[in-house]
Amino acid sequence: MGKGTTGRELLELKESSGGTYAEVGAMCGGMTADTVRGLIRRYKARQRKAKPHNANGDVLTNLVRPEAQTMEACFDVFRSAKGASEKHNIGQTTAEITINTDKPIAISVISDAHIGSKFTDYDALERDLNTVRDTDGLYCLIGGDFYDNFTPGFKDASAVTGQIQSPQDQLLIYETILQEMEPSIVAIGSGNHNIMATRKTGVNAEYFVIRGIQKPYLPTGGLLKVHIGDQTYGIIWKHQYRFNSALNKFNAHHRMREMLTPDIDVAILEHEHSPGVESIVVGDLGQRRTVVNVRAGSYKIGDPFSQQFFAEGEPGPQTVFFWPDRHKVLAMHGADALNDAVDHLRGINAA
Repeated sequence: MGKGTTGRELLELKESSGGTYAEVGAMCGGMTADTVRGLIRRYKARQRKAKPHNANGDVLTNLVRPEAQTMEACFDVFRSAKGASEKHNIGQTTAEITINTDKPIAISVISDAHIGSKFTDYDALERDLNTVRDTDGLYCLIGGDFYDNFTPGFKDASAVTGQIQSPQDQLLIYETILQEMEPSIVAIGSGNHNIMATRKTGVNAEYFVIRGIQKPYLPTGGLLKVHIGDQTYGIIWKHQYRFNSALNKFNAHHRMREMLTPDIDVAILEHEHSPGVESIVVGDLGQRRTVVNVRAGSYKIGDPFSQQFFAEGEPGPQTVFFWPDRHKVLAMHGADALNDAVDHLRGINAA
């Protein structure tokens, strides 16, 4: 052996002879101990990169490889995880509700209550909930932002400090209200406050409250088909939608109806805290019908943020009548709308 001796040959010679680096170098034509040591080290380094090894640097010759996966097996993993997720999903985007009656009924939209806020009109909210609960033929949609739900770390500290109860306590009270109101509830929606909290925490707290309530839950809004007597009414309902206009508070309603489902009877939007109703006639060639646009009110009144950026909050609730024997809708709006609806229903039931 001479100067062309490889690191592998030097390592084999050192192991077979048991000599030192200097002795191996002498046997290879006078190579220095440092040269021998360097060649052997570089050889071992190349071996470690080329083959699996353990912590001691020993080459592993009995490596066990996992069985090769098929593409079908990979997609089965995704399908299984998706199925488990869908199994626990209680939300929906469409729902059908049947109200067995031969007399007209009314549905009120109660949303943006913001319970837990120090600016909420709790007297008005309790009064309206009790009225719906205690009146035959009167039902309600429980809309979004029913509780304030500003969690610590929210971008605006005044929103957090403006609460008189913690988000957890708000949810517990919300659960109590839903349980007591359940017979009068048509469906339950969600709002941007819950969405913001879910994005921050990764947990939809509403799930744990609403999963025990046997009513449709539309977290992103959707289409309701309500069967009343011989008639079926379509309601498209969302917490908020695009195309809001400062000049026409029902512009978003028109766009939502046109873009999502033109063939409906009532379009409902919330979030803006500024209530109102609009009745329009659509269609032609003998197919004309009335469509009602509803903009829900709010029980959060006098908070600085709304006063600065929105219209002053005003409770409704906006109430829509539906007839079971002919296709007819009628909306009531204003501070006395609910009382007017109650008087009308009592007159109908007494007839």
